[in-house]
Amino acid sequence: MKKEICILLAVISIFSLFFGCSKDDIEMDDNVDDNVFENYSEADNSSSQDTIYIDSGVVDYENVNFEYNGKPLEFDYKFNCSADCEMGLQLFVNGILQQFTVDNQEYSLYKVNCRADTDEIFHISFSPDNGKKGESSSLIFANIYNPEIIELKGDVNTFGNFQKISQPMPWGIKMNVDATQKEFAISNDSNNYDEHKFTEEELNEFIKIKDDGTKINTLDEAMYFDTSKDTEKISKSDEKILTFNLKGNLEGKYRISLYGDFEKISICGSDYIDIDVKKNTQYSIRVPIEEIENCKNVYAVAVALDNSQGLIKSSSYYIE
Repeated sequence: MKKEICILLAVISIFSLFFGCSKDDIEMDDNVDDNVFENYSEADNSSSQDTIYIDSGVVDYENVNFEYNGKPLEFDYKFNCSADCEMGLQLFVNGILQQFTVDNQEYSLYKVNCRADTDEIFHISFSPDNGKKGESSSLIFANIYNPEIIELKGDVNTFGNFQKISQPMPWGIKMNVDATQKEFAISNDSNNYDEHKFTEEELNEFIKIKDDGTKINTLDEAMYFDTSKDTEKISKSDEKILTFNLKGNLEGKYRISLYGDFEKISICGSDYIDIDVKKNTQYSIRVPIEEIENCKNVYAVAVALDNSQGLIKSSSYYIE
């Protein structure tokens, strides 16, 4: 079957109070794990609402695996939206951001101005830059809604759905030969993050009671990648550290990377940080503001290497 992703995206316009605020309404097909827009609620009952359907995926490919034999992988990719919008695409192989070619130009983020109800199809060519013969590498198609640098003004702001990332389930690449390896600084040093085992009292905060009275630990349901900040604005003069917190009970290794204005930037002196996640534990990565002060927008992503959780994006932050 085709591996495509269908998104129902409701975007709210709230006059001058919010920049890009949006409602938590989305539909996806079975190829998508979770609702990446679920954490945003309607901020004003008087707000107007437009619903956007976004359909994306590899075109006319009946498998969910590619085979790499030393030549570039070639395929067509499609966006189709029910209203005009901009979408972006990034590729990750084993959690490492890839360079790929469209129309003989190389990109790590390719942007498409989508016209309503029109197939926007482009041809991708790329060779994975990591992976060993005999392995099955993970390939993630990261679809970014409105991948533009956003400036927040005033005291009450949110990115809303802007810069949110959706994805189908990870694809696979059967490595019949070694990839031409690039050099990446991947840190496994636990000194780059703080590890905190939740107390029983703290775990109670993650317990949810269902209608039938059953108690569930929400940490068992998904991974969470967030910070303790209440706002998505960072003041360089007032703040010294931005802390990203990864937690959830889907155990395994997660590869963390940091992005400033959509370019991958260093995180704690490395290209990537690998964390072995254990149950009921929070992992906190502290990024000095001085290392990101030249960027307008900053976010981080965590990519699962040992399970099908895929990519988890933090909130985006505006640096003023």
